[in-house]
Amino acid sequence: MSLTSFFKNNADVRERFRQEFKKPKFLAENDLVAPPLTTHYPTVGAAFDYLLRFFIQHLNPHTIGGEWVAESVVEGRLAHDEDLYAKGEKIVSRARKDLASFLKTGQMSDALIESALSLATLDPILRAGVGHEMIGVVHKDDVQDLRNLISVVDKKIFTAKSLCLINPTFGSASKLVGGADADLVVDDTIIDIKTTKK
Repeated sequence: MSLTSFFKNNADVRERFRQEFKKPKFLAENDLVAPPLTTHYPTVGAAFDYLLRFFIQHLNPHTIGGEWVAESVVEGRLAHDEDLYAKGEKIVSRARKDLASFLKTGQMSDALIESALSLATLDPILRAGVGHEMIGVVHKDDVQDLRNLISVVDKKIFTAKSLCLINPTFGSASKLVGGADADLVVDDTIIDIKTTKK
Protein backbone atom coordinates (compact mmCIF):
# COMPACT_ATOMS: atom_id res chain seq x y z
CA MET A 1 0.00 0.00 0.00
CA SER A 2 1.24 3.47 -0.86
CA LEU A 3 0.63 6.61 1.16
CA THR A 4 -1.75 7.74 -1.60
CA SER A 5 -3.75 4.51 -1.25
CA PHE A 6 -3.81 4.93 2.52
CA PHE A 7 -5.43 8.37 2.15
CA LYS A 8 -7.90 7.15 -0.48
CA ASN A 9 -9.00 4.27 1.75
CA ASN A 10 -9.32 6.27 4.99
CA ALA A 11 -11.79 9.15 4.71
CA ASP A 12 -11.35 10.20 8.35
CA VAL A 13 -7.57 10.50 7.94
CA ARG A 14 -8.01 12.37 4.66
CA GLU A 15 -10.42 14.84 6.29
CA ARG A 16 -8.15 15.42 9.29
CA PHE A 17 -5.21 15.97 6.96
CA ARG A 18 -7.24 18.63 5.08
CA GLN A 19 -7.99 20.38 8.38
CA GLU A 20 -4.36 20.38 9.55
CA PHE A 21 -2.43 21.15 6.37
CA LYS A 22 -3.03 23.74 3.70
CA LYS A 23 -2.59 22.20 0.25
CA PRO A 24 -0.21 24.26 -1.91
CA LYS A 25 -1.30 25.34 -5.36
CA PHE A 26 0.73 23.95 -8.22
CA LEU A 27 1.15 26.01 -11.37
CA ALA A 28 0.74 23.22 -13.91
CA GLU A 29 0.21 25.67 -16.77
CA ASN A 30 3.95 26.27 -17.04
CA ASP A 31 5.88 24.82 -19.97
CA LEU A 32 8.26 21.96 -19.29
CA VAL A 33 11.66 23.34 -18.34
CA ALA A 34 13.49 20.27 -19.67
CA PRO A 35 11.36 18.48 -22.28
CA PRO A 36 12.30 14.79 -22.66
CA LEU A 37 14.44 13.67 -25.56
CA THR A 38 13.55 9.97 -25.17
CA THR A 39 10.62 7.86 -24.04
CA HIS A 40 12.54 6.14 -21.23
CA TYR A 41 10.49 8.07 -18.67
CA PRO A 42 10.64 5.68 -15.69
CA THR A 43 14.41 5.16 -16.01
CA VAL A 44 15.14 8.85 -16.42
CA GLY A 45 12.84 9.69 -13.51
CA ALA A 46 14.53 7.18 -11.20
CA ALA A 47 17.97 8.28 -12.40
CA PHE A 48 17.06 11.90 -11.67
CA ASP A 49 16.27 10.87 -8.08
CA TYR A 50 19.81 9.50 -7.78
CA LEU A 51 21.44 12.45 -9.56
CA LEU A 52 19.55 15.00 -7.48
CA ARG A 53 20.55 13.11 -4.36
CA PHE A 54 24.21 13.36 -5.43
CA PHE A 55 23.78 17.07 -6.19
CA ILE A 56 22.24 17.72 -2.78
CA GLN A 57 25.07 15.86 -1.07
CA HIS A 58 27.49 18.19 -2.85
CA LEU A 59 25.52 21.27 -1.75
CA ASN A 60 25.20 20.01 1.82
CA PRO A 61 28.29 18.08 2.99
CA HIS A 62 26.53 17.32 6.29
CA THR A 63 23.71 15.43 4.49
CA ILE A 64 22.44 12.28 6.15
CA GLY A 65 21.30 9.63 3.71
CA GLY A 66 20.33 5.99 3.71
CA GLU A 67 21.05 3.07 1.45
CA TRP A 68 20.32 3.34 -2.27
CA VAL A 69 17.47 1.20 -3.62
CA ALA A 70 20.01 -0.22 -6.10
CA GLU A 71 22.22 -1.43 -3.22
CA SER A 72 19.35 -3.34 -1.64
CA VAL A 73 18.50 -4.86 -5.04
CA VAL A 74 22.05 -6.15 -5.48
CA GLU A 75 22.32 -7.54 -1.95
CA GLY A 76 18.80 -8.97 -1.92
CA ARG A 77 17.20 -9.70 -5.27
CA LEU A 78 20.36 -10.44 -7.27
CA ALA A 79 22.29 -12.39 -4.63
CA HIS A 80 21.03 -15.75 -5.96
CA ASP A 81 22.41 -15.19 -9.50
CA GLU A 82 26.20 -14.92 -9.77
CA ASP A 83 26.22 -13.09 -13.12
CA LEU A 84 23.50 -10.59 -12.24
CA TYR A 85 25.04 -10.01 -8.82
CA ALA A 86 28.43 -9.24 -10.42
CA LYS A 87 26.76 -6.84 -12.88
CA GLY A 88 24.87 -5.07 -10.12
CA GLU A 89 27.88 -4.89 -7.81
CA LYS A 90 29.95 -3.35 -10.60
CA ILE A 91 27.29 -0.66 -11.16
CA VAL A 92 27.09 0.20 -7.46
CA SER A 93 30.87 0.22 -7.07
CA ARG A 94 31.35 2.52 -10.07
CA ALA A 95 28.60 4.83 -8.83
CA ARG A 96 30.31 5.14 -5.45
CA LYS A 97 33.58 6.12 -7.17
CA ASP A 98 31.86 8.60 -9.50
CA LEU A 99 30.00 10.13 -6.55
CA ALA A 100 33.21 10.46 -4.51
CA SER A 101 34.84 12.26 -7.43
CA PHE A 102 31.85 14.59 -7.84
CA LEU A 103 31.75 15.42 -4.13
CA LYS A 104 35.43 16.34 -4.32
CA THR A 105 35.41 18.34 -7.58
CA GLY A 106 31.82 19.49 -8.07
CA GLN A 107 32.11 18.56 -11.77
CA MET A 108 28.91 16.98 -13.12
CA SER A 109 30.54 14.45 -15.47
CA ASP A 110 28.89 12.16 -18.00
CA ALA A 111 30.31 9.29 -15.95
CA LEU A 112 28.29 10.39 -12.90
CA ILE A 113 25.14 10.78 -14.99
CA GLU A 114 25.69 7.35 -16.56
CA SER A 115 26.11 5.90 -13.06
CA ALA A 116 22.78 7.43 -12.01
CA LEU A 117 21.14 5.85 -15.07
CA SER A 118 22.77 2.48 -14.37
CA LEU A 119 21.59 2.56 -10.76
CA ALA A 120 18.09 3.38 -11.99
CA THR A 121 18.03 0.22 -14.13
CA LEU A 122 18.17 -1.79 -10.89
CA ASP A 123 15.19 -0.10 -9.20
CA PRO A 124 12.37 -1.90 -11.12
CA ILE A 125 13.69 -5.23 -9.89
CA LEU A 126 12.81 -4.25 -6.32
CA ARG A 127 9.65 -2.30 -7.10
CA ALA A 128 8.08 -4.66 -9.67
CA GLY A 129 10.32 -7.74 -9.93
CA VAL A 130 11.09 -6.98 -13.58
CA GLY A 131 13.88 -5.49 -15.69
CA HIS A 132 16.73 -7.96 -15.19
CA GLU A 133 17.54 -7.79 -18.91
CA MET A 134 17.94 -3.99 -18.74
CA ILE A 135 20.54 -3.90 -15.95
CA GLY A 136 23.20 -1.35 -16.88
CA VAL A 137 21.67 -0.38 -20.24
CA VAL A 138 22.28 3.36 -20.74
CA HIS A 139 21.10 5.40 -23.72
CA LYS A 140 23.06 8.45 -24.87
CA ASP A 141 19.99 10.71 -25.10
CA ASP A 142 19.04 9.79 -21.53
CA VAL A 143 22.37 11.25 -20.40
CA GLN A 144 21.41 14.54 -22.08
CA ASP A 145 17.89 14.36 -20.58
CA LEU A 146 19.42 14.12 -17.11
CA ARG A 147 21.91 16.90 -17.80
CA ASN A 148 18.98 19.10 -18.90
CA LEU A 149 16.98 18.24 -15.77
CA ILE A 150 19.79 18.84 -13.29
CA SER A 151 20.67 22.14 -14.99
CA VAL A 152 17.33 23.67 -13.97
CA VAL A 153 17.55 22.74 -10.28
CA ASP A 154 17.50 25.83 -8.06
CA LYS A 155 20.38 25.45 -5.60
CA LYS A 156 18.73 27.81 -3.11
CA ILE A 157 15.78 25.46 -2.58
CA PHE A 158 18.05 22.55 -1.69
CA THR A 159 20.73 24.30 0.36
CA ALA A 160 20.04 23.55 4.02
CA LYS A 161 20.77 25.87 6.91
CA SER A 162 21.07 23.04 9.41
CA LEU A 163 19.33 19.77 8.45
CA CYS A 164 19.42 17.76 5.22
CA LEU A 165 18.09 14.19 5.06
CA ILE A 166 17.93 12.09 1.90
CA ASN A 167 15.30 9.35 1.66
CA PRO A 168 14.39 9.44 5.33
CA THR A 169 11.97 6.87 6.66
CA PHE A 170 9.70 7.50 9.59
CA GLY A 171 10.16 4.31 11.60
CA SER A 172 6.98 2.53 12.61
CA ALA A 173 4.89 5.37 11.14
CA SER A 174 6.24 4.48 7.69
CA LYS A 175 5.25 0.85 8.21
CA LEU A 176 1.69 1.89 9.09
CA VAL A 177 1.26 3.30 5.57
CA GLY A 178 3.01 0.66 3.50
CA GLY A 179 6.60 1.78 3.96
CA ALA A 180 6.18 5.36 2.75
CA ASP A 181 9.18 7.63 2.97
CA ALA A 182 10.16 11.07 1.72
CA ASP A 183 12.65 12.05 -0.96
CA LEU A 184 14.18 14.84 1.11
CA VAL A 185 13.93 16.85 4.26
CA VAL A 186 15.63 20.25 4.02
CA ASP A 187 15.50 22.03 7.38
CA ASP A 188 11.76 22.04 8.22
CA THR A 189 10.44 21.11 4.75
CA ILE A 190 9.55 17.65 3.44
CA ILE A 191 10.15 17.52 -0.33
CA ASP A 192 8.89 14.94 -2.81
CA ILE A 193 10.34 15.03 -6.34
CA LYS A 194 8.38 14.10 -9.46
CA THR A 195 9.44 14.24 -13.08
CA THR A 196 6.77 14.36 -15.76
CA LYS A 197 6.67 13.82 -19.50
CA LYS A 198 3.97 16.43 -20.15
